[in-house]
Amino acid sequence: MSVRQRPYCRRGAKGPKKRPKLCARAIRERDGNRCQYTGCMLHPADGSLDHVVPRSRGAKGASENLVWSAKELHPRKADRLPHEAGLKLISVPRAPEELPVSTLIQNMCEIEDWKLLLT
Repeated sequence: MSVRQRPYCRRGAKGPKKRPKLCARAIRERDGNRCQYTGCMLHPADGSLDHVVPRSRGAKGASENLVWSAKELHPRKADRLPHEAGLKLISVPRAPEELPVSTLIQNMCEIEDWKLLLT
């Protein structure tokens, strides 16, 4: 009788992996703080999330449908697709890569012993 192991327990695996949570910060970092329609660098206060396919057309709030864009473009795009509003995406949105769980741990208390493990 063989025992089935979880993928992260296999020999040679580097530990469990996890996708970062879906939030504005993760999308902004994925898109490099650039508006995905104009290519301009944006301060966090000047940009916001935009649904490529509007929710009014049945799209979900998945990371593959969200991009970081300039706030002033939202009235122009409204509930239309980018090509209907005369906009073109610079890059296709994608799901964030799975990261080892250890990369998601933050050393907010600045514990010295943790620094070796988290770098």
